[in-house]
Amino acid sequence: MRPVNTKGKKVFSFLLGLVYGYRTADMELKVLPLSSFEPSLHREGDVFYLDRAGDIVSKNKPIENPTHVVVLTEDRVSGKVRIYIYRGGDPKA
Repeated sequence: MRPVNTKGKKVFSFLLGLVYGYRTADMELKVLPLSSFEPSLHREGDVFYLDRAGDIVSKNKPIENPTHVVVLTEDRVSGKVRIYIYRGGDPKA
């Protein structure tokens, strides 16, 4: 396996760390459009707001013009991890 250079890229480092950290977990992943994100549906999880253009990662504090929103929910009883990724309209995002 080749190492991945993430130096100076917070958003990419965050996403790569998320995948690496939960690689052995029983995981459910959903990718949805950003327009369907409702904070009230994810009160039990951690919400991360990402801006690829500005290289900003913010936990539980909304930012202006996010390109992605990632919601992480861990069910410690069943051992299941749910990750919701809400993507903006840019197909390259």
